[in-house]
Amino acid sequence: MEETAVNLALTNATFEHDIPYDVTTETWARVTIISIYVILFITGVTGNLLVIYVILSRRAMRTIMNLFILNLACSDLMLCLLAGPITAVSAFVKSWIFGEVWCHISPMVPGVNVFVSSFTCAAIAVNRYGYYGNA
Repeated sequence: MEETAVNLALTNATFEHDIPYDVTTETWARVTIISIYVILFITGVTGNLLVIYVILSRRAMRTIMNLFILNLACSDLMLCLLAGPITAVSAFVKSWIFGEVWCHISPMVPGVNVFVSSFTCAAIAVNRYGYYGNA
């Protein structure tokens, strides 16, 4: 019985090394993480918008393969605009600040993106097989 009391006392004790280290409290880590997210956001949005613009603005670019690429660009743009900023803010703010509705929608965005990207890549493969398989 005495041994159990000692074990309980030791497991309930709080030591400084029991508290997990949060690297996001460091200034260098914040600058690094924010810089990476900003670069990814700007290049992702710019690149995908350029792909969308080129395919939609030029009639000759509206081939079946380019429509698949347009679909991938729209899916990736959705991920960059909706999931990227929320993930970046969530890394620093330790509570949810985006409201209850977005709390239920935000986990769905990356899942939809993965589904659309995978389905589009499968459609590209089927299209390529049909093109080369009938040759």
